Amino acid sequence: MDNTGKVAVITLTRDRPLAFGRCEFYLKRQTQLPDYWIIADSGKVKCQLYDILFEVKVIDKEPHKDKAKDFTGNLLNAISQVPDDVEYIIIFEDDDWYHPTYIETCVARLQTYDLIGIPYAIYYNVKYRSYRKNENENRASFCETAFNKSVLGVLKHCCEAKRDSAFVDSRLWSSKKFTGAKALFADKRLVVGIKGLPGFNGIGIGHRAPGYRKDPDFNYLRKLIGKEDSLWYETIKF
Repeated sequence: MDNTGKVAVITLTRDRPLAFGRCEFYLKRQTQLPDYWIIADSGKVKCQLYDILFEVKVIDKEPHKDKAKDFTGNLLNAISQVPDDVEYIIIFEDDDWYHPTYIETCVARLQTYDLIGIPYAIYYNVKYRSYRKNENENRASFCETAFNKSVLGVLKHCCEAKRDSAFVDSRLWSSKKFTGAKALFADKRLVVGIKGLPGFNGIGIGHRAPGYRKDPDFNYLRKLIGKEDSLWYETIKF
């Protein structure tokens, strides 16, 4: 592998136009831009794109009434559209915060490992001004996972094995079908899982789990992502 290999970003979305617009902002400010952006959109209101600097593939499908099957269906559609010349695949979820160096850092680490991620996920609910620190030490959340193209077959199996469960990240990180090198890096907070944005409700455990701590003045969010980025969330009208 070398860091000149092509990069594909995968984003799954459904009826979250405010979140999707912010996702586009975070993607376009990356220090290393992807070669392809693969968007699987199952929303009734389709995503809007503006001034994109790389090739975009948008896959539209009708929403599934089962949220988990909708998620795995979107992901399978996205996997099927990864171009043959891609070496690195980065998950870039539509409602989360990403540091500008996220893709660059992932690609550098994928020179050594086939599957990488960031453990101990932090979730922040902007609607309720609260946060949660997770204890996932042996795996990364899907929003903090990246991999080489050799992992695509295993990821496809993880989706097909249990279509009615959205916990693909757990299955991928524990899969016995995955035989490559994997690593978790907790050295820098490059991703924050954002919860509570307007639009379609997410299905991950962080959207409904207890254990959130109050952050009424957004001080912790500012510490995590900086004052400028935090201000965007602070001014959302619910």
